[in-house]
Amino acid sequence: MTLFFEIILFICVFLFLHTYIFYPFLIYILSKISPVKLEKSEYYEPSVSVLIAAHNEELVIEETLKTLLNSNYPVDKIQILVGSDNSVDNTNKIVTRLSEKHPQIRIFELSQRSGKPGALNSIVKHASNEIICFCDSNTIYDKNAIKNMVKHYADSRVGGVCGRLILTESDFSGYSGNEEKSYWNIENQIKISEGKLGCLIGANGGIYSIRRGLYIDYPVGKPIIDDLLLPLKIMEKGYYFLYEPEAFATETIAPSAKEELKRKVRISISNFGTLSLLKPYLNPFGGLKSFAFWSHKLLRWVSGYFMILIFIALLFLMRQNDFYLYIALMYFAFFVSGLAGFLLSKLNLKLFPFNLIWYFIAMTFSLFSGSIKFMTTKTSGTWEPTKRA
Repeated sequence: MTLFFEIILFICVFLFLHTYIFYPFLIYILSKISPVKLEKSEYYEPSVSVLIAAHNEELVIEETLKTLLNSNYPVDKIQILVGSDNSVDNTNKIVTRLSEKHPQIRIFELSQRSGKPGALNSIVKHASNEIICFCDSNTIYDKNAIKNMVKHYADSRVGGVCGRLILTESDFSGYSGNEEKSYWNIENQIKISEGKLGCLIGANGGIYSIRRGLYIDYPVGKPIIDDLLLPLKIMEKGYYFLYEPEAFATETIAPSAKEELKRKVRISISNFGTLSLLKPYLNPFGGLKSFAFWSHKLLRWVSGYFMILIFIALLFLMRQNDFYLYIALMYFAFFVSGLAGFLLSKLNLKLFPFNLIWYFIAMTFSLFSGSIKFMTTKTSGTWEPTKRA
């Protein structure tokens, strides 16, 4: 019995450390040794269609559209399509008013909720340009973002390019407890490495682009992650998917950790809904892209299970010898630190690393909760936007 729990402990610890520590280091080394060599041209300016799926985004949609209109890109080569997914606030009025002044903006008022994938399916039919850019309702593109993405399409082997998403904090007093910004900074470093290898495992939904002919119609009515599914399907066809850190945009993080963790649960449900569409990637030894998918995504999605199994194994093994007792005490101290971070956040106080540990633990178990909900409840592809500050 002891050997069984030792094997469980070793496997879970190894896989947990692999997804968060070993893989980021390994992919960084690979990106330095053998990056893909592709052409790009600062003078390449194909026509661009920007797609935005919106549901009740009256607080943010106007600034997003005005920023796109002010892009450092030929105005006659930009088309902006907004799919309003049965919005019942002032979203439609705001976009319509702007479209009357700026003919490159078009709004499509969708009478039935179909979620982001369904809204994108509806409006992409009207995208007449060579390159499609995806933008979220609350994503603020840098003026050079479009230009810096499309320069890579000068090479016909490039199927998609993702920009860098910079998360900013809301203008509110006190500390919200939301450490998503810290986590996201680490995530961006992994994306840089993957992008240099041409195998970006998941785009930033608020800022990425593809060739028009590579768009796929998303399944409607089931939860999916569109900015994960589409890049992987494009790479499945033999194209490279790149990451361009100079093409950046900003988004404001959720105003509280509670709101962000609710979003993580929703994302987790959609993660597992997407899995059935990614069968070629389910063999972890099926090449670099499959290995990266398992390492970067799938193992993280199930890391909550690893943490629980480690806890159970240590409860048994700590009674066998002092070595496992010390390991167990360190493991329990990690959770006590997380509890301290939680209490500090409730007092609007930030003390590194306690707040970050708390957020990491809460995020991991939000993903765990999402996986349980996916398996036990009926889910759909519609969504409610995160509360805007």
